[in-house]
Amino acid sequence: MDGCTSHISLPVVDAAESLGIILVCLPANGTDLLQPQDVAVFSPFKTSVKLLLDKLLPTFGDVNVDKQTALGVAALAWNHACLSSNLVAGISSCGIFPLSRVNMHAKLANFGRNGLPNSHRDAAWLQVCHIVRREMLPEKSY
Repeated sequence: MDGCTSHISLPVVDAAESLGIILVCLPANGTDLLQPQDVAVFSPFKTSVKLLLDKLLPTFGDVNVDKQTALGVAALAWNHACLSSNLVAGISSCGIFPLSRVNMHAKLANFGRNGLPNSHRDAAWLQVCHIVRREMLPEKSY
């Protein structure tokens, strides 16, 4: 989860626990780096929507599509992008599972070239790194 307090509620936590789901809150402002959906689903989804619209728009003779067509395009694109293989690849690519410092550091290095000052990024990570280490890493690895 992205750590936004509005996304975390007792019913959600209880439901996850009853289903055997381990919730992990990621550092603030890091969704484009560490959230598998942002990394592995939304990018292919957007690309698929664009390709489908590029094919469809000439048939309409207009730049506007009706709601039914827009929903159809979105559904096709979603079915193309939201594959279990994409989700698994995204989780691995982000370094979340299996936990990989190498992958996490690679994502941070890419981000460092483009955005948030190190002080902000480091502060967010420092708030949660001890929790991640305690919960996810074997004791001898850190």
